[in-house]
Amino acid sequence: MLFVEARFFLFIALVFAFYWSLRVNFHRKVLLLGASYFFYGCWDWRFAIMLFAISLADYFFARAMADCKIIGRKKLLVTLSVVMNMGVLCYFKYFNFFADSFVGLCNAMGFHASHVTINVILPVGVSFFTFQALSYTIDVYRGTIKPARLVVDYLLSSSFFPQLVAGPIVRPAFFLPQLARRREFPLEEVRPLLALFFLGFLKKACLADNISPYVDRIFADPHA
Repeated sequence: MLFVEARFFLFIALVFAFYWSLRVNFHRKVLLLGASYFFYGCWDWRFAIMLFAISLADYFFARAMADCKIIGRKKLLVTLSVVMNMGVLCYFKYFNFFADSFVGLCNAMGFHASHVTINVILPVGVSFFTFQALSYTIDVYRGTIKPARLVVDYLLSSSFFPQLVAGPIVRPAFFLPQLARRREFPLEEVRPLLALFFLGFLKKACLADNISPYVDRIFADPHA
């Protein structure tokens, strides 16, 4: 589901309408959480499951660090979080690069090595939610922020669909406090927000999408 597709406009209109029709803040968060995973699952439902599993693990890592008084154990927990998140990122995004580099190094040193590549679909936004998750567990480890009390809060902060696949990276320290209270409809902000939304849409649909083929040619052959 791309941001410039008609079904995205239908999707966001439905989410917007249902969100403001709900009066209980927790129900609103559950709605946004479900919408976010539905949105991400439209790319590939398996990656939605992966995102859920990683986020759930980071939630428990952070809770365990906050309750732990032993420095060594806290270091172990944050290390596990870093290894898990970076392992996922490296596997999907950099495995073939490192494998090819290793084979090239072996051949340059006189050792025969065969190329090993894996054909995987790169999860959309994997870099964004990986570094966002790392900022959360590292901040909890440092004591900069307190861990999310409700699992739904952290799951929503790690999967919030407006910034999940294209960024920017939103630090949980900034996002989580906004989930603590029920928001009122910002009537005075609707007009400037809609103006920003449609300005961004026009830049994407009319400008970026039309010049991208020419830019791709330049990057593909910069010496041409």
